[in-house]
Amino acid sequence: MFGRDFKQSINGVLPPSLTSLDLSISIHMYDMELNTLPSSLTEIYLPSFFSTRLDHTPLQRLHVRSFVPSGPYPNLRKLWITDYTSRSNFNPTRYPSLTGLYIKTGEHVQDLSPFPMVTLKCFRMSQPSGRFDMMSVINPIPFGIEKLALDGCQFKLSNAKCLPNSIRRLELKGCMGMRPDSIPQSVTWLSLNVATQHWWSTDKGIFLSLRPSLNHLTVSVDKIFAKNRLFKQLPTSIRSLILELNIGHVLPLLRLSDRTYFRYHSSPSSSSSTEIIPINSFGFMDIDAVNLWVDNCFPMRYG
Repeated sequence: MFGRDFKQSINGVLPPSLTSLDLSISIHMYDMELNTLPSSLTEIYLPSFFSTRLDHTPLQRLHVRSFVPSGPYPNLRKLWITDYTSRSNFNPTRYPSLTGLYIKTGEHVQDLSPFPMVTLKCFRMSQPSGRFDMMSVINPIPFGIEKLALDGCQFKLSNAKCLPNSIRRLELKGCMGMRPDSIPQSVTWLSLNVATQHWWSTDKGIFLSLRPSLNHLTVSVDKIFAKNRLFKQLPTSIRSLILELNIGHVLPLLRLSDRTYFRYHSSPSSSSSTEIIPINSFGFMDIDAVNLWVDNCFPMRYG
């Protein structure tokens, strides 16, 4: 990692054993070409406003803010774009080996067609918050993707088989219009938030539509969830469960039996390894205690 004021060429001077290079902290218009770099270097974090030439064919992982240099990238496997726009210079034909694409959009994206869904194994897209227009998922996502995370998508115009049976891990946030039976049978790890949970807002038994292949579920707890005791309708295959509240409370549980759970501590990845964890963050809970915890989060009268 280099400092904020760094503006010197690094071509031909880096250690031959270097594997990762972080230039992202630079706030200046870093305009030095990157071309004579160690063959061991497989990961680069580019400066925020980098727009010059990058020529390093051994590169496997690239992190950019918005603009993707033209390349070439014959061995690039993972690409992160933290502020994707129509001016990001993203061209799927330049990344023949790409299997992971992680995008935060700086503007509204209409559809998924610009992205190489056929070759990807992992795809994550986060839309801008506070928008009323949503990206429409119309065409089926090709078979092959194993990890999919979408934020702010509309599935109203898609068919029931829009998600392929290759998906193992699925995260849906603020997504609307998709039926619970559209979740592929291959999914074993599922995360849903309140907006997506509107699926079951009119049918308290709709949790039974969740696939028996699930072994993990992260779900937002809302009034509908609490009122209808949906916790008791979860598939028995689920072994780990995280109940989330929009006010910041989280209850992570390991399922030991039909009635017994173990509560563990779930801290953010940024937490210090020396963090002091309170003893009451751990312990056994039966299903009645879990339901009581949910009720206490919504103490109002359900009528």
